[in-house]
Amino acid sequence: VEVIAEALAIDPLELRLRNVIQSGQRAMTGEVMAEANAGRVLEALRREARYGEPRPPGHGLGIALTCRHTHGLITSIKLVLHADARVEVITGVTEQGSGQLTMLQRVTAATLGIAPERVSVQRVSTGEALPDAGTGGSWVTHTHGRAVQQAALNLKARIDEHPGTFEEIAALLCAAGQLEFTATYNGMHGPEHPLDFSFSGY
Repeated sequence: VEVIAEALAIDPLELRLRNVIQSGQRAMTGEVMAEANAGRVLEALRREARYGEPRPPGHGLGIALTCRHTHGLITSIKLVLHADARVEVITGVTEQGSGQLTMLQRVTAATLGIAPERVSVQRVSTGEALPDAGTGGSWVTHTHGRAVQQAALNLKARIDEHPGTFEEIAALLCAAGQLEFTATYNGMHGPEHPLDFSFSGY
């Protein structure tokens, strides 16, 4: 795409936005896209990656976007709130280089309205983690993202019961020890489990 964009004198991201699949169009594999969010993903990349801004020496920005079927199984996530307002995400998912742990950190922080630096992600053994389907088939953002979002919403509900800052409420709730919040998400989709791509922007 970069080579084509250069030959046409078009910005590579703009070229992708002009040609990205839209809702109602048919993918190369034949299925009709009921709700295509690829354009939203690229716009989120433009915003979050500060596309077009100068980069420090030795730094670059690469873009890759594909359309493929994703699926998922059932996964569970645990969040741990500490008295010093740190939040730990406990997961058994494998990080094989595509950013799963960063995604979990960012979804948790965004849901709670706190800085990502307050959230740490701990990958533990299968003996310590809650049941997890593992990594594969591009389902981690879909299933694990939803699970960690729900766990964070459970935590947020407790936080919202009290006045004060996040730090003050964390100290109050954890006065007798850390608190744990868990959630399970069923990523198997079909008529009764519609596929949701809204986490693609993370």
